[in-house]
Amino acid sequence: MYEDDLTNSDQPDEDLLPAERPRSGATVIRLRLGKLNIETCPPLLMEHAGMLQLEAKTACVQGGGVLVDNIDPAGAEALVAALHETGEASFAVPAEQIVPLPRAVPVHAVNLTKTDLGPLDTVGRQEKAPWEAAIVLALGGVAAQKEERRTKGEGSVLSQPIGTAGAFAMGGMAGVALSVSGSAMRSAMSAETVHRTEQRVWLDLVFLKPLRRYRIDSGQFDYSLLGDQLAMGGDANIQTLARWFLYAGPGMVTNIDAVELQEKGKVGLPHLGEKGYNELVHWLINLARFGKRPEG
Repeated sequence: MYEDDLTNSDQPDEDLLPAERPRSGATVIRLRLGKLNIETCPPLLMEHAGMLQLEAKTACVQGGGVLVDNIDPAGAEALVAALHETGEASFAVPAEQIVPLPRAVPVHAVNLTKTDLGPLDTVGRQEKAPWEAAIVLALGGVAAQKEERRTKGEGSVLSQPIGTAGAFAMGGMAGVALSVSGSAMRSAMSAETVHRTEQRVWLDLVFLKPLRRYRIDSGQFDYSLLGDQLAMGGDANIQTLARWFLYAGPGMVTNIDAVELQEKGKVGLPHLGEKGYNELVHWLINLARFGKRPEG
């Protein structure tokens, strides 16, 4: 359905990538997220996907949507059938048809209309993103890593070399005015990179023609377009945005309960790391690619 559009992603130069096994196998995709039964499912992955025990248990605990990738097609079909017996819905597709994850383009403002998202780039230029080409809306709480440059002191500047500014006498008392040299002050300070974790809410939108992904960070967006629906915090405002977007693009595949969001104005969100969130988006894109929607 989306094959021509979904393969046009922003990928690195293939000449710079390590050689990979040909994607001639099959990929198993689940219809819901969450941990798999740690007793019954690892043996199935070991038997049909050729996983080691620890690898199989890890996959079950992580509970991702793309369960196994590029395995033997017969094994993939057998795994789907075995998972079905345990109540886990999934399907197998050719691995070569899996859509790669496009990079996330930060968006801080939009000119929203009934027909177009109207994302603005960093210099205020508007791109075209018609709702009829929107296929995915992902929303989740994310523990995001933030890098900061900080300057810190290294001991007292009084221990650094000093220069004599001059001598003076007052009331018979002799004194020396001292100044800390510029080089001494600079050497007394040093820069360091600090990584800290921030709790954010991210909203990703995926469009076709061409395939692209826009990301809105709850703390870095101009919510003035919400007007009288503007709330105090970004976490509440981004859910209002999601409600508006799903109304404009009702055909989008999403990980949240769109009906509950429309009725109540907010929904519970998954809390993930950056890697887990990107895997969520990748899963939703491939559900859309194969005409599926999440269950449960």
